[in-house]
Amino acid sequence: MKNWIIAIGILILISLSQWVETRWDFTENQRFTLTESAKELLQTPEMPLHINFYLDGEMTGSFRALRNEVLQWVKLFHQENKNIEYSIINPVAEGLNLDSLAKLGIQGLAVPTESKILRIFPYASFNYNGKTHVISVLNNRKIPVNDRAEQSIAEIPNKFFKALKNVVQTQKPKIGLMVHHDELLPQYLDGFLMAASPYFQFEPLTTPITSGTGELDIEQIPEPDSLAAIISAKPIKPFSDNDKIYLDQYLMKGGNLMFLTENVDAEMDSLFRSDNIVSFPRDNNLDDLLFAYGLRIAPSLIKDLQAAYVTLAIGNVEQNTAYEQFPWVYFPLAISPKNHQINQNLNNPLKFEFANPIEILPRESTHYQILLSTSPYTQLQKPLSYINFSEIDRTIPENYLEETPFPLAVLVSGEIGSAYAGRIVSQQLNNFKSKTQQGKLLLISDGDFIKNHVFRGTPLPLGADKYSLRPDLKSAPNVIYDNANFLINALQYMLGENLNFGFDTDSESYKILNKSLVQNAKNEWRWLSVFIPSIFLSLLFFIIYFYRKKKFS
Repeated sequence: MKNWIIAIGILILISLSQWVETRWDFTENQRFTLTESAKELLQTPEMPLHINFYLDGEMTGSFRALRNEVLQWVKLFHQENKNIEYSIINPVAEGLNLDSLAKLGIQGLAVPTESKILRIFPYASFNYNGKTHVISVLNNRKIPVNDRAEQSIAEIPNKFFKALKNVVQTQKPKIGLMVHHDELLPQYLDGFLMAASPYFQFEPLTTPITSGTGELDIEQIPEPDSLAAIISAKPIKPFSDNDKIYLDQYLMKGGNLMFLTENVDAEMDSLFRSDNIVSFPRDNNLDDLLFAYGLRIAPSLIKDLQAAYVTLAIGNVEQNTAYEQFPWVYFPLAISPKNHQINQNLNNPLKFEFANPIEILPRESTHYQILLSTSPYTQLQKPLSYINFSEIDRTIPENYLEETPFPLAVLVSGEIGSAYAGRIVSQQLNNFKSKTQQGKLLLISDGDFIKNHVFRGTPLPLGADKYSLRPDLKSAPNVIYDNANFLINALQYMLGENLNFGFDTDSESYKILNKSLVQNAKNEWRWLSVFIPSIFLSLLFFIIYFYRKKKFS
């Protein structure tokens, strides 16, 4: 009777396991356990939110593991909130219109196997209250596609929670773009605006132009509730005193400022046209304002051995132009140090073009966080010096001695003092504020950091590098840098938003299989996988057989 009860209990457990799913989190940092902020976000949808997941059908093992991970998370979402529903869709098998999917940003990916090429759609779309947000579940690292799928597994939770937050938010924070200092034209901001538009709404600060004053009105300083941040993207004309007072007091009110500017003028387009240019000092009249906050942009160009590539023609081969890629020391590459929330989930390097070093002059009670910096192997070049491509041949690595890296992006927070405290204007201005503990300032010493390239009249995504394109190898992948993700993370952090919901994906140490070792040991493991279970089962059979024979004889 006792054996029958045990057997029935096992059958009941097996039946229940078909309906009840559970998952134990044995990771050291509990990275698969929902935090309170994550649970709170999951309870936000009060009407049906539908997740369409397109990774289905025949696929490689790496993509199958990625698919299973996504399914675990969408099922968990549904368990936490029944308003969150999901569907698994195979676009090819279900005969969906692939052109319509492509307009949504859902495009098939060719994944080669030993026997054929599979077409896989690694995307998910979040649909809520008439709003749709599409994400790729595959990261954009420049590594073999199956390795990308493996490494993307750890990034799923943050991607999905960000998409969920985006689709359920009722109102996007408003960001102001300064335009009256000859900042970047719309065609050069299109890449950033396209990447950031799911999270923010942007509007140009055109008042100085439309009013004819040419400067911001210090009597009309916006509240941070109405304008969450102000961005100045590569200003050329000098800032007026009124502009600086306006920005200072906006910061003191708790607003957020992002300056992307440099103090040396050098442009790649000019270099390609003339093969030889002179770098000139540029004064945008911001030095005194930044100095008051404890920052200074040194008027020097950074030359870094850790640099992006530029493609140049090197001659003709059989009447065809031959091209080659060279590291261009004026294009420093910064690697995310993972030392701050802003730097989390950045997979690729970040590219600068003709950047300047930032000097930090600490102020009491003010906090300075270096977010991005050069490599230790750098040189500084003064303005009024020539720049030409012949420097590629003259670059001697031994001359780049190891020194302290130069800061390229610095976040200022804490108690920031006004640049105009104690000056006459502080008495003349209504509601003058002498300090802030809410506002934040991000200084990036390169206006091109936010500038997308334009190729044949078409703006490219921010981070796509036209200078690395190979006209002789059109199939070669374009390099994608993480500038856009960094800027989006920075704005979200400055606005007080949660960036990672407690899922620490960057602390994971990714292990990529040694494929040659796997190939060489394949037959050995194949036979072991067949014989070991057989031997084990045979031993178990004989043990049970002789045990029963001894017991009942």
